[in-house]
Amino acid sequence: MLTLNDNFLEGGLPAEVGRLRKLYSINVANNLLSDPLPEELVNCDMLEMLNLEGNSIGGVLPQGIWRLQRLEYLVLNDNRLTGPLPEGIGYLSEIRELKLHNNLIDGTLPDTIGDAFALEILRLDNNRMSGPLPPTIGKLRNVHYFDVHSNTFQGSIPSEIDGLHSVEYLYLNHNQLTAQVPLRPSPLAHPRCPLPRPRRPSRRATSNPNPVTPKPSLSPSPSPSPNRSRTEAESKPEPYRRCPSRWATSRCSRTCASHTTCSPARSRPPWGGSSCSSASPSTTTRRAAAALSAPPPSPLRRRPRLSTAAPAHLRLDPLEAFRATSGKTPYV
Repeated sequence: MLTLNDNFLEGGLPAEVGRLRKLYSINVANNLLSDPLPEELVNCDMLEMLNLEGNSIGGVLPQGIWRLQRLEYLVLNDNRLTGPLPEGIGYLSEIRELKLHNNLIDGTLPDTIGDAFALEILRLDNNRMSGPLPPTIGKLRNVHYFDVHSNTFQGSIPSEIDGLHSVEYLYLNHNQLTAQVPLRPSPLAHPRCPLPRPRRPSRRATSNPNPVTPKPSLSPSPSPSPNRSRTEAESKPEPYRRCPSRWATSRCSRTCASHTTCSPARSRPPWGGSSCSSASPSTTTRRAAAALSAPPPSPLRRRPRLSTAAPAHLRLDPLEAFRATSGKTPYV
């Protein structure tokens, strides 16, 4: 791996770089290189990435570049490359990204470009290329970015362009193309427009497929009749299970239908019963739960009831009460 990007290097790649047969990556992007690419570069048989973007490299591409059969990324954009593309550039069987935009490349697009079946990104925009688009571009079934805008391509768009089944970005603008667009209604396998989401059923609809189950009462549910068989009683689904807490409300019953949110091990709430993660019940429910959870009064702890009747001397006539208490006869 040779990584010298983002520096101020001048000149160009030396011819001795072709001796590095095991070199698999060259990244000298964003420098001040200006010399043409050496022909010895094609001797790097193991090369997988060649990134020289953002320089001022002139000249033409080496004619034997097709010998780099392991090359996957050829990034030479933003340079001053001239001349036509090599005829064998389509013989790069492993090429995935071919970025030659923002150069001075002229000539036509070679017909062998359709043999690069692994190509995913093709950028030849902002050049001086001319001539018609070859019909072999319809073989590029893996291309999802095809950009040849701002050139001087002429003629009609080939009908084989609908073979670009994976294309997501197709830029043919700012050229001299004529005739109609030959795209059929379903050439794209990955449309950019998202599919409409299914609408959720409204709760106010009259025909609700999932009706709301009525609130269960605090009384225990009646057991199945003994006359029915056990299989018949068990086959009938139960809408909601009873919450193990004593203050089970409708909201708690829905939440605790599978007894997954109840946690009896937690601290008991102040209104009695076991704890639950659902919302606290209303005041009426708490009073009813407290009455159910409170133990019955024991007869041994009952105290004798105090009599509230008046004493015997207070129940007499006032005159008789005066005689009984003072022993004197009142003056009338």
